[in-house]
Amino acid sequence: MTIQPCNLKSMIAALVLGGLTLLCGCRDEEISTEYGRRTGVRPKESVNGTTVLGDLFTQAGHSVRSKQMLTNQLREYAKVIIWAPDDFAPPSPETIDWLDRWLSQGGRTLIYIGRDFDAAPGYYQKVLPGAPAAQVAELKRRQAEVSLHHQTNRSSLPNKSECSWFTIDNTRKLSAVSQFAGP
Repeated sequence: MTIQPCNLKSMIAALVLGGLTLLCGCRDEEISTEYGRRTGVRPKESVNGTTVLGDLFTQAGHSVRSKQMLTNQLREYAKVIIWAPDDFAPPSPETIDWLDRWLSQGGRTLIYIGRDFDAAPGYYQKVLPGAPAAQVAELKRRQAEVSLHHQTNRSSLPNKSECSWFTIDNTRKLSAVSQFAGP
């Protein structure tokens, strides 16, 4: 499977729209914030959209499989890996080695979605203005809770880490991204 950049841009735009679609409405139960998984009940409902991304690739005609481990079998058949680990730390040396060997076979594409985002705080920000007055205090409490959880997890990121296919630079100021462009 080869993904052309223009198709990837369309898929990411559709993912954002799909994520925003999840933002309508408010339920009494806790929202799902599963990240990096597509299968099971909770990941399918997650505001973080991994299932939505996989579904977009499927709708575009690609064969999509979800795997929890990097195996020899995966090394043989996978031409594209979209990896979204639910871990703020950089990949382990063993994982980097596995992916480097897989990429060295040629004709392979790795899309690495480093863990640096959680849609839950934005979800609560979007639903608060339309929420019934009786739910506002609880929604604000939940927003503060998920924001603190994300900030605590994100603080574990090292200042700098890199390999041949990714770089973490936690020393730069975060900025909003409004278009598909960059170095």
